[in-house]
Amino acid sequence: MRATCKAFFSKLLGAARRRPHAAEIPPTHAGEALIQAATTGDLATVQALLHSGVDMEARNAEGRTALMLAAHGGHTAVVHALSAAGADIDVRDARNWSALMIAAQAGQLPVVQALAHAGKTTTRKKPMNNSV
Repeated sequence: MRATCKAFFSKLLGAARRRPHAAEIPPTHAGEALIQAATTGDLATVQALLHSGVDMEARNAEGRTALMLAAHGGHTAVVHALSAAGADIDVRDARNWSALMIAAQAGQLPVVQALAHAGKTTTRKKPMNNSV
């Protein structure tokens, strides 16, 4: 099973590096490819997948999006690309952590700054809950 998954992702990421057309990557796997590319900081693949219309809010088993994983890894250029493409910077993972919180905990100051700036330039989608 593990070898099959590795071979599949190798083939999938190889296609993504060639700047694929949407038809080359099955929609059900494009989100997984985006998560992998964001995790490794592969900006070219992230941009190709964003151009193909991938679901930017796809999540891994821990409920983390590509933006969260790029933030954790300190991949500032990928964070910029995802936030510019409209990735939700306020979404939370299974532990209720946002990308900003993940970056701060990982000591990724440039990513923290990028996310803070992105938060200032977007309109909040949900009102803040100020109840105590």
